[in-house]
Amino acid sequence: MPNRLQSRVRPPRATSTPPQAVNLSFARARTLSTLAGALTQARTADEIRRAVLTFTPPAVLAYAINLMTLGDDQHVHLIGQQGYALHVMQPYAHLPLTQPAPSTDVIRSGEALYLTRADLHARYPDITWDERTHAIAALPLAAAGTPFGAMVVSFDDPGVPSAETRAFLEGVAGLCAVALERAAWTERAERAIREQAEERAWLTNLADASARLADARGVPDTLSVSADVALTLGDWTLLSLPGPDGTLHARAIAHTDPVRAEGARAHLRAAVLPTEPLPGLTDAYRSARPVLHSDVSPEALAALDLPDAAQAVLRQLRVHSVLHLPLLTHGRAIGVLTVLNETRPFEDGQRLYAQNLAGRIAAALDNALLYQDVVERASGQEAVMEALTEGLLILDEDGTVILTNPSAPQLLGLSPTSMIGVPIADLVGATLDLDGAPTPVTAEDIVGLPNALDLVRGVDTPSGRRWFKLGARPLQQGGRQLTVCTFADVTDAIERERRLVHLAHHDDLTGLPNRRALREHLQRALHNGPCSIALLDLQGFKGVNDTYGHDFGDQLLIAAARALQAAAPPGAILARPGGDEFALLLCGPHDWAATWERWLDALSVPLRVGGTAWRTTVNAGYAVAPEDGTDVRNLLAAADLAQRAAKHALQPLAPFRAEYRQAIERRTDLEQHLRVALQRHELRVALQPILHVHDLQVMGYEALARWIRPDGQFVSPAEFIAVAESTDLIHPLGRQMAHLALRALTRPGVPEHTCVTINVSAVQLGRAHYHEELTAQLRAANVPPNRLILEVTESAVINDQPTARRNLLALAETGVHIALDDFGHGYSSLKLLQMLPFTIVKIDAELMRSGMRDPTFLRAIIQVASATGASVVAEGVETDEQLRTLRDLNVPLAQGYLLGRPQLVEFPPDTLTKEAP
Repeated sequence: MPNRLQSRVRPPRATSTPPQAVNLSFARARTLSTLAGALTQARTADEIRRAVLTFTPPAVLAYAINLMTLGDDQHVHLIGQQGYALHVMQPYAHLPLTQPAPSTDVIRSGEALYLTRADLHARYPDITWDERTHAIAALPLAAAGTPFGAMVVSFDDPGVPSAETRAFLEGVAGLCAVALERAAWTERAERAIREQAEERAWLTNLADASARLADARGVPDTLSVSADVALTLGDWTLLSLPGPDGTLHARAIAHTDPVRAEGARAHLRAAVLPTEPLPGLTDAYRSARPVLHSDVSPEALAALDLPDAAQAVLRQLRVHSVLHLPLLTHGRAIGVLTVLNETRPFEDGQRLYAQNLAGRIAAALDNALLYQDVVERASGQEAVMEALTEGLLILDEDGTVILTNPSAPQLLGLSPTSMIGVPIADLVGATLDLDGAPTPVTAEDIVGLPNALDLVRGVDTPSGRRWFKLGARPLQQGGRQLTVCTFADVTDAIERERRLVHLAHHDDLTGLPNRRALREHLQRALHNGPCSIALLDLQGFKGVNDTYGHDFGDQLLIAAARALQAAAPPGAILARPGGDEFALLLCGPHDWAATWERWLDALSVPLRVGGTAWRTTVNAGYAVAPEDGTDVRNLLAAADLAQRAAKHALQPLAPFRAEYRQAIERRTDLEQHLRVALQRHELRVALQPILHVHDLQVMGYEALARWIRPDGQFVSPAEFIAVAESTDLIHPLGRQMAHLALRALTRPGVPEHTCVTINVSAVQLGRAHYHEELTAQLRAANVPPNRLILEVTESAVINDQPTARRNLLALAETGVHIALDDFGHGYSSLKLLQMLPFTIVKIDAELMRSGMRDPTFLRAIIQVASATGASVVAEGVETDEQLRTLRDLNVPLAQGYLLGRPQLVEFPPDTLTKEAP
């Protein structure tokens, strides 16, 4: 994507032509590899700057280097330099992008500059160059084709840099750009994750607190529950209420340690807590404002003029920070919630949550106090209800409103006079349930009930639809059977809960229903009659992600979702199950082939992504119920098989055909038998040797899963492993294979240096605690971690990258070796070698066979892999010619039928079921 300033300001090209690809010397290749490793470990821009400034100048014999990035203010900022005096670089630390300079020119053009001192004076006459500068190299730092910075290197030797030096510098610039972009993305992602996690945690805590407070009955119960729910804020909580003389008294106390909490309650029951137990309590109550003491030392507490018993209680509390929160209703305080931390201060976000929680406690306590007064007193209800924050109505025997507090008409958007004498059914009768269906509330639902009533209903008010929690409780007063009806506005809580439910059922990126929601929609559709589901994916999307970056890929998915949604038939449900896959569910009889073809035509028009027209091609397959399946699982499997058939035939659309049913039935049968086989420990392990190429000594073995049924039938691993990965069986299968492989290493006669390789799938790496499970198996088998090699494919890391990376990094820290399979096939292999701790790369048999016809590409792949410091293993070695070629190319390790076939390992029968946890 061209820079948006490029059309306005483009400097002339450098006089010298950028060099073609050249081979680097061993020293510079090693420096690049070392720098790549250092940048992989760097998490911040400062760490990246230090790594580049440390490794680059010595490798190119440069005396100065600058790193610059483009800010939002369209100025180029110096983020790191060495070699120049500070006063020399001061004028260029904050440079407008429009001002001519090597750094600004390469950012605007996206092209490298290699200039001699004469070129510099001619091109930049207004810049004073250091006397030592005889040539410079200025290279853009770019992400997804868009420059965002520059690296400028100065040389004190005459002449422009050599072709090899240019190639090395361009490699450094590329590594630096990737690292800086990754650091920026990681910082944004981690910040967003922290904010979302904190917000969801607070929302969950508030929802739980509100539910518990709503269930509380009476003032003592409300106080006790309030103290407990506030423990999400600190170590101690204290509820204080004013007495008749206005002096505050502690009424409830709680602690995260139940034993200490009970001891404090004993003091409370013995009435030995002071009336002013902590400094600032009365101030918070009288001012109706929070009071925070962030550092309360024991000396400060001891200096208070308090009774001995109170001093004993305060010494027991061991307080560090104190936060007093007034419990406010209608602007006045009815008590104080005190939260105490023993070892830490309060954070800003915690204080905001505390005030929100205090508001909910105040409302619950206010209701409890007022309800107590209403029940105990036969007259004066008007004064009692003035301060109630919820809507409150007193109803007579037939359900007519005889009294209301000020909040009730405000919540309903009515005037107070319009409510008196009106039947309750006329006020809130036309209500809705949570699904939006009309559910009228009658007088019989509220009046004369022997027990309390609580329900949530929606009411259309002049300000819009609001949701209320309705409560009704009987009240005997003066021989009359009255009813106290309350209603609290819970619209925010309902919408918040619906938002959480929406997040659980929808894709964050496109807003479409996710896989879980799709299965629920399909389940309902199957009960209502004929329906059809189509699955499609975007061809080459993975390559787009790897080439243009994930941000561009996300925008492409959003554009595709919009186009597919716009073309969807009325009533259809479009979903994104995951990745680049979309699904469309449609009910009722249709000409399915024509319907789906019209739908796919939406993607025949180029999509607009970031101002660029992007043409996409798709593979889609569909299945129809009830002909192709009568349940969710079988119908989705049928559509998936049809989609695969379309991809195999290079067609945009394919229906499910009858012959595919055999594959579904066989897959179902195979899954059932595999489940039983895993329970009976029928699976075996076969070991194929991995040899040193030059002396053919055994380095280790690759453990391969084998399944021979009790009737002697051999089941292909490609078949049963695919079934296991699509179900929950891959986890017990992986555990059993790891167990058998590690057992094989402990057999008598196996040298202690021998390693074993096990294969791990994307599904296993996507399990959050996979590294802990595998580490436990290593301990149980008494096998050192450095004797285990974990072999993963590129797709296993890309599909669930954050979780997979965490598992691999955790295992690598213990000493487990990580191997990248099928190196050279994927778009991201080189990027993965920089990002993850791979110590071994494996070249598969197909690449070996093609390399025999033309070894140039094979030699390049081996050189790139070796330059990273990883050991290379060639797979599929079947001929002497291949072995000789590997020796000529200095490949250290190999495996294949020429060197040794997989051999089943025999274990004593009584030990096969003794699997590690």
